[in-house]
Amino acid sequence: MHRRTVAIALLGSAVLAWTMASAVAGAPIPAVETTLNIEESGAIHVWVLQTVPESTEGVTSYHFDLQKTYSPENVAVYGAAGQPLKYRVTENSDLYSYDVSFDRPYYDGYQFTVEYDCHKRIIYEGSGVYSLSMRPPMDARMIDRTYTIVLPPANFTYIGYNAALDHPVSVTSVGGSTRITFHN
Repeated sequence: MHRRTVAIALLGSAVLAWTMASAVAGAPIPAVETTLNIEESGAIHVWVLQTVPESTEGVTSYHFDLQKTYSPENVAVYGAAGQPLKYRVTENSDLYSYDVSFDRPYYDGYQFTVEYDCHKRIIYEGSGVYSLSMRPPMDARMIDRTYTIVLPPANFTYIGYNAALDHPVSVTSVGGSTRITFHN
């Protein structure tokens, strides 16, 4: 059976933010590290390290939304020690809204992880080229963050990125997979 190679171009013009819009007393929580593992099927496993900044009031909750359009599933939210964090999900017309509760107030900052799978993010552009669009929800120059995209070993070839993105800091091959890393 002949397997077709898929060329991936990274674009910087998505409507959905890979890092979720979130709030602590009205201020966005920075996602300091995001990894997108693209599966052979085109599904994407998203891993996001969130950072709660210091707060004199103490942070006790976190909110994020995932768009229904991209069929998010297998959502997990867990603390720095790997313990599951409690959350409540509500559904409206085009979003799943997640409200996460912490076990106590955090005054000195806190890091935790959000993971989920999503679909319908890889877009066919024609001539055997597919694209993956991504964009942070806020001005990336204001936050120190890293995005890593991992392409599977077979059938995927990285061909470049949109000029709207910063140059990748690295493009490496690890165990046959291609890892493209962007900083800010």
